[in-house]
Amino acid sequence: MVHALQEVHRVLVPDGYMIDLRPVGIEYALEVVAGEQVISVGNADAAGRAARDQAANQAVEQIQALGLFIQEAHTPFSLYTYFPSPIDYSEHLLERGGSTQIEDDTLANAVREFEKAGTNAQFRARHSMIISRYCKQDVPSY
Repeated sequence: MVHALQEVHRVLVPDGYMIDLRPVGIEYALEVVAGEQVISVGNADAAGRAARDQAANQAVEQIQALGLFIQEAHTPFSLYTYFPSPIDYSEHLLERGGSTQIEDDTLANAVREFEKAGTNAQFRARHSMIISRYCKQDVPSY
């Protein structure tokens, strides 16, 4: 990953910016939304991406240590993805074949709360995200 970021540095214009936008953390909140009410129904488990998160963090630290980029801004934020129902979300995860999992009891709780919330209810996943801006630094060849 460090090599890829070195390539970004090589082709980026002087004083150009690199944006790092990605999810972080190994679990995220699952919620039922009904009007103004937000009901927490549990968490999805994305532990399978923990190694990728750690590698990305280490790569960013290394390119800064090499003096290739300086972080100018960093903001955590929540990204919401909406689905027609908890079952639709569960099926979406299965189709993607990724590392995110929902425990059976969490899914059952989500379905129960979703059905209690009524016909205007929505189901959402709240992902923890970061966005960071790095400015390219002029350095001798590496």
